[in-house]
Amino acid sequence: MDKPTIAAAKSVLAQADCLLAADEVAAAVGRVAAAVNAALAGQEERPLALVLMRGGLIFAGQLLPLLELPVDLAPLADAQEGQEVVAA
Repeated sequence: MDKPTIAAAKSVLAQADCLLAADEVAAAVGRVAAAVNAALAGQEERPLALVLMRGGLIFAGQLLPLLELPVDLAPLADAQEGQEVVAA
């Protein structure tokens, strides 16, 4: 599979519909962070966040700073069908 070009990415963006405004996305990420904070409150061990490098990186970059506890991060490289997924 060929890597997409910048021109192809710009073409997709130009044709895309905006489903949610940036403030709506930020509010949703905030709700997820609040739920994680509530679920892990009082936990003594550091949780491990597994983040897929393609697809999950942007979300993780928005979510992790909102967490009220230290988190270890393990980025995962995605794999093509039939390949093994391994920690980066």
